[in-house]
Amino acid sequence: EAPPPKPAKKKGPEVQRTYNVEITKRRIMLGGRTSAMAGEQPTASFVIKDLGVVKGSRLFHVRVTSYRSGMRAISQSRFSCFLRNGLRIDSRPLAGYAGLKARLTMGETAAGHVAFPTDARLTKMVVRSEVANFDLDLATGQFTTKGGPL
Repeated sequence: EAPPPKPAKKKGPEVQRTYNVEITKRRIMLGGRTSAMAGEQPTASFVIKDLGVVKGSRLFHVRVTSYRSGMRAISQSRFSCFLRNGLRIDSRPLAGYAGLKARLTMGETAAGHVAFPTDARLTKMVVRSEVANFDLDLATGQFTTKGGPL
């Protein structure tokens, strides 16, 4: 008897581009002594995959890892984007794609989708959260960190 056929895997949208954002914080030692603890200390890591336009929305898959102790919140509502004319677009849930929402402690990772209700060309993604604050240029992949809870 032949085994039953395996169900076909549902193919998701293709990744258009991947952005890696590594957030570090400079640790300064006082007293003029050097230590293994001095230097750049990682605080968060983001892997953002641009999935293009899906169901009329611009969709991104986000995977974030926290390297800071204590609970830190991350959610889809902490992301926004800008068009070339300076118009800001806030993220919204997209049916069929799990949103990003988690509370992370040190060494924990969470993943989910962030969708923007537009098919227009986006220029900049802005992330403001307890995990990290940064602006990501979607054309160049360069990011700048902002002041905040870091």
